[in-house]
Amino acid sequence: MENLQTNHAWARRRVGLRYMLGEWPVFQIHLPLLRMEAHFTTLDEHPDDAQLTAVLTDDVDGLLVRSHPLRHPLPRLQRVQGLLRYVPDHYPHYVTDLGDPWPTYLARFTKNTLQKIQRNSRRLDGLPGGVEFREYRQPERMDELYELSRAVSARSYQERLLGVGFPAGPSWREEMVRRAVLDGVRAWVMIHQGTPISYQYAHLEGGVVRGLYLGYDPDYARYSPGTVLHFRMFQKLMTDGGYRMFDHGQGEGPHKQLFATGGLLCADLYYVRPTLRLQTLIRLHDATHRFSAAMGRRLAKLGVKETLKKLMRKAA
Repeated sequence: MENLQTNHAWARRRVGLRYMLGEWPVFQIHLPLLRMEAHFTTLDEHPDDAQLTAVLTDDVDGLLVRSHPLRHPLPRLQRVQGLLRYVPDHYPHYVTDLGDPWPTYLARFTKNTLQKIQRNSRRLDGLPGGVEFREYRQPERMDELYELSRAVSARSYQERLLGVGFPAGPSWREEMVRRAVLDGVRAWVMIHQGTPISYQYAHLEGGVVRGLYLGYDPDYARYSPGTVLHFRMFQKLMTDGGYRMFDHGQGEGPHKQLFATGGLLCADLYYVRPTLRLQTLIRLHDATHRFSAAMGRRLAKLGVKETLKKLMRKAA
């Protein structure tokens, strides 16, 4: 196994730990942690706790490795190397292979699915004035991208309900430009009569297009603008060539399952000092998470989970 301590960078970050009931955020704490700055595809499937925890410094509460690939699920709470290892969730980390020709990729869709996507695409194009699909990568276009993405994000449930929309503020604008100067930004926006209706913002690193932020205007939901945007986005990426993979990011999602060509079992690994304060916070997070998951399963069994989810998003 490669030496994670020497071959991967770590950065000190204030990491937010959100306490959720379903999709409703209850409160959030921030912990000073060392976070590994590495793409999940560079990590071994067997976490080496000794090597990971060897980098711990006195000025942080612990360590975090996002989306560590695993061969088998790990215990949620376990003492390792004198620390408390917390694994809140196991989830598939989906990717799309961008090396295949576009016709080969299309062949993986069922006939009904492909017809549905194409039908929604035609419906959008049939709106008065049609829709415009734009790609953004140049530094001088980052301000325009920022304004369009923020306009969509402000109307999306991701921001209104979960508080995880497209970032706002001058520091993020500067970061976008800095990355674009290094050819490290890929983003796409669909626009109808001057109004942005969906967007996807991604970073490009070593041939991997890593999706970070996405959203759509709920007024256009009946046209599935996010799905249509992704369809056109993958067509552009595969037709242009030169890309290795699209990383859909952590967790589940219908669009991820729809467009992915594969995935790995992954988990976020927290290693925290076993102080009374930190153990209380972690165990409370675990209890809240378990309760929320149990309620979700109960609501799904009653057949009302999706209805309640839609009502919550609409009311946000």
